[in-house]
Amino acid sequence: MALLPLVLGLDLPFWSVMVIAGVLGIVAGYTNIFVVSWLQGNIGTDFRGSVMSALVLGTTGLAPISLAVSGFLVQLGFPTLFVSAGVTLSPDLSRRDNRTQPGVSTPGRDKKAVPP
Repeated sequence: MALLPLVLGLDLPFWSVMVIAGVLGIVAGYTNIFVVSWLQGNIGTDFRGSVMSALVLGTTGLAPISLAVSGFLVQLGFPTLFVSAGVTLSPDLSRRDNRTQPGVSTPGRDKKAVPP
């Protein structure tokens, strides 16, 4: 997902920008649904409300700040805006691994295998 905003910063024909924007919208929608579903399924019921309220605060509460920064970057040029968006999302790719986070249960891993 981090590569799509980087590509939008290039000087591309209109049809390719529309295709990339469409793919970005589909990927972002799927990712948001996956993350929220994963959080709701793996966070304990006693903390679920706090986690979801922090998530909503992070997504809607930071929107005005994000819009102000984006407005400043657009004044520097559209490629600057899209390249900075891609660079901002890129560290997320390097932090991902397949290990289970401490304190978060993973379905199927918490149960011991019972021989048949």
